Amino acid sequence: MKETLQAIYQIQKLDDRIRDNQGRLDQIPKDIADIQERLKESRSRLDEVNRQQEELARQKKSLEQEVEQTSANIKKHQTQLLAVKTNKEYSTMLHEIEGEKKNISDIEEQILTIMESLEKLALQETEENKVFTEAEGQSRGKQQELDKEAAGVSVKLDELKKAKQDSLKGLPKDILASYDKIGKARNGIAVVAVKSNACGGCFGNLPTQLLNRIRDMDKIITCENCGRILIWQDPKQQ
Repeated sequence: MKETLQAIYQIQKLDDRIRDNQGRLDQIPKDIADIQERLKESRSRLDEVNRQQEELARQKKSLEQEVEQTSANIKKHQTQLLAVKTNKEYSTMLHEIEGEKKNISDIEEQILTIMESLEKLALQETEENKVFTEAEGQSRGKQQELDKEAAGVSVKLDELKKAKQDSLKGLPKDILASYDKIGKARNGIAVVAVKSNACGGCFGNLPTQLLNRIRDMDKIITCENCGRILIWQDPKQQ
C-alpha cells in the first residue's frame, strides 16, 4: 500500500504540473490578444489624429476658396463702382464691398485657428506615430516570444501527460476511481502531504493518533475536514 500511496501522490504532482502548464497554454492566446488590442488602440489614436488633420485640411481649403471667390467679387464690385450713376447706388455698392472685406477678415481668422490646430495635430501625429512604431516592434517581438513559449509548454504538456499515463499502469482501479472522484470535488487536488501536523489541503490540524496512522502508510486515510487523501512525507523532502 505504501508504494501505491506514493504512486498516487506522484500522479497528483504530475496533475498539478499538467494543470499549471495547461493554464499557461490557455493564457498565452489571451496575452497575445491583449497585445494586439493595445496595438489596435494605438493605431486607432493615430488614425483619429490623421482623420482630424484631413478634416481640418478640407475646411481650410474650402475657406481659402471662399476667400478667393469673395476677393474676386470685391474686384468686380470695385470695377462696377466706376459705372454707378447715383449716390444711393454708390453707397450700396460700398456697403457690399465693406461687407465682403469683413467676411474675408472673419474667414482668415477661421483659417488661422485651423492652422494653429493643424500645427498641434502635427506634433501629436509625430508623438502617436512614435508610440505606434515602438508598440508595433514590441508587439511583434512579444508575440514571437509567446508563440515560442506556447510551443515549449505544449511539448512539456505532452510529456507530462505521457508520464501520467505511464504512472497509472498497474495501479488499483478502485484507488484511481477514488482519486478522480476526490479530485473533481476538490479543484483537482485529491492527494496532499501532511505539513506541520496539518492537512496540506485545508490546513486543518490533525490529531496525534491520526498522524501515527498516516505515517504507517498502510492504508488510505482521508482528511475528516476536506476529504483529501493524506500522505506522509519526511519533512526534509517537502
